[in-house]
Amino acid sequence: MNGFAKLALCSAGVAALTCVGTVVYYESPAGRGCASCHEMRGTFQLWSESSHRNVPCTRCHGDSWTADVSFHWNNMKRVANHVRGALPERLQVGQRDVFSMVERCRACHQAEFAQWRAGPHSAT
Repeated sequence: MNGFAKLALCSAGVAALTCVGTVVYYESPAGRGCASCHEMRGTFQLWSESSHRNVPCTRCHGDSWTADVSFHWNNMKRVANHVRGALPERLQVGQRDVFSMVERCRACHQAEFAQWRAGPHSAT
């Protein structure tokens, strides 16, 4: 095996271990993995006091066991930005994430989803 193949194999192994570690960390009970970051504490506190407090984070934000590579890539970028300290002052859900989350909202909020879908805010 040449040097490039060894480097590629090693990089793939590190990426796989990082993914597994990230999945285990973020799948910790009741969202405490995500909320351990100081940037998320306020949002987590609001959620824990809301009517959605019994809804698992993964129900709305997605499940780390998905085969969707972009889901994992985005989460790894978020972790890397966190480690580097490259975070915005105010965390916001991106447009791409909103549209994937909104589809999950439909399961419990059918009437609200229909009203949103018919209005101007559902347009891209």
